[in-house]
Amino acid sequence: MVHHAHILVILLIFTDSAHAVQTSDPVGANAPDVSSVYTQRFARLSYLVIELGTKVIRTFFLKDVVRPSITNGEHISDKDAVLQFFGKHDVIRELEKLKKTKVIYASQWNLLYPASGHTDVETFDITLLVLLIRKLHPDKANLKWSAPKENATLPSPPQTTQGFIDHIQRLKNVRNYIQHSAKYGIQDMEKFCTKWEIACASVLALGADPNEVEKVQKSIFSIQEIDTIVSKILSSVEDNKRHFDSRFDRLELLILSSVCAVFFAVLIALAINYQWWI
Repeated sequence: MVHHAHILVILLIFTDSAHAVQTSDPVGANAPDVSSVYTQRFARLSYLVIELGTKVIRTFFLKDVVRPSITNGEHISDKDAVLQFFGKHDVIRELEKLKKTKVIYASQWNLLYPASGHTDVETFDITLLVLLIRKLHPDKANLKWSAPKENATLPSPPQTTQGFIDHIQRLKNVRNYIQHSAKYGIQDMEKFCTKWEIACASVLALGADPNEVEKVQKSIFSIQEIDTIVSKILSSVEDNKRHFDSRFDRLELLILSSVCAVFFAVLIALAINYQWWI
């Protein structure tokens, strides 16, 4: 599978001859220039990770986390397996603990346990899927989530569960790169090509169809398609920011409470000491 990624990197650099034509009705005042080679390349990487990457991680979650944890997991549909899994008492308890400690935030909880009562794993993004795998995998105690070095060669296809986790972690890191990059800007082409190669190798290793990956590489995205991709990325960024701000506010409150407690303890000690001397 790895050789597919190398071929696609070469194609990425030399097959931008077809340019998209910008529509007369751009989405948003700051719509990206779809005729730009750099915009199209960044859109391809984003789509590869956000769509195909999420898809293969979701497949791993269903196969390695959900189905082994339920009765007759191999003989029911994905939908029924998911409903049964998230209805388990031990799963609910674990997720409630994560919610209480703000590891899982409100928008994620609403996806896990929507008002309709029908959990739809198709709505889970990479962040939530990785969190669920880390916390609920049957062999979680023996799995390591340290990020492999970018120049490290990972087995493809993976030979162990840890091998799958390494590729998932790599995809998550590329997703982070996309989120923290300027809006469809490529400042460092060498770094971008490295991320593209890593993403291609990992989605292929995790079971993506090579034809789908090659199709993404050749795609010319319209302004509407790019806007959809951007919306998904920005939505995830905003959720993460709100989650961080919430945890930071909670930390500030905890620190302030601790300082106040120490201050009043000192005052009480001084008062007691003063009375003793009197």
